[in-house]
Amino acid sequence: MRTLIHQATTVVAFGFLFVFAACTKKEQATPPTDISLQAPGEIRTGYFLGEKITYEQKGGFNIFQGDILLSDKQLTQTPPPRTEGAGVLAVDRWPQARIYYTIAGNVPNNTRQKIADAIAHYNAKTNIRWIARTNQSNYVNFTSGSPNGGDGWAAIGMWGGAQNITLDGQISLGSTVHEMGHAAGLYHEHTRKDRDRYIRILWNNIYSNQQSNFQIYQSGSDYGTFDFNSVMMYWPYSYSANGYPSIVRADGSSFTYNRGMLTNGDISALKSMYP
Repeated sequence: MRTLIHQATTVVAFGFLFVFAACTKKEQATPPTDISLQAPGEIRTGYFLGEKITYEQKGGFNIFQGDILLSDKQLTQTPPPRTEGAGVLAVDRWPQARIYYTIAGNVPNNTRQKIADAIAHYNAKTNIRWIARTNQSNYVNFTSGSPNGGDGWAAIGMWGGAQNITLDGQISLGSTVHEMGHAAGLYHEHTRKDRDRYIRILWNNIYSNQQSNFQIYQSGSDYGTFDFNSVMMYWPYSYSANGYPSIVRADGSSFTYNRGMLTNGDISALKSMYP
């Protein structure tokens, strides 16, 4: 259920996660707040991990797939130089599987409790340890607000220095776990190279300026089996322009949206990434 990005000296596992629900008739569904349907920013193209991608430039942020924040260092406007055996660039993992964190003063108490519960979940189920920062130079800062109009976004992998996980006051525990997964290096399930064996993207139902969020991510190799219940899944009506589902099962049937805690597949992927 995850993808491994290969380096000359490093192998990095990435999560591709997704949730689906579909129906044969039109449904006017209310989307969860973690998928923004607000007007997008400026649509741009660039190179990420050696692959050409489309992303939004919004409020000074580079936003990929709706809630993944890319740094200017990670995102280039020209293809990176390739050398024999070098493979593609990869998102940095957190050394020794330790992610240091702070919580900004603007985070409300109810969100603080969800952060605490999510940290306890990661620390109990994976090899990652979220640890309160003292003076470490590389760390995650949990803060309140969301530039993409949803209830969260997060930098992908370890940037170096401070990086934010931004959560709004209504975010669910599952969505908090989701954004923390991005910070660890996990991506969305629906962008796996093998996804067409499991799902269909209903392009005609998607806002035209948001269709890039559904493109297959070609870099790396898929890890494990496709996980319909992963905490990192897109909602089945993500970016729907007409009230119909944007994603269905490959046979056209529906799936129940699940934004809970890490699944066994999520945990296996993180253990592969952080053995």
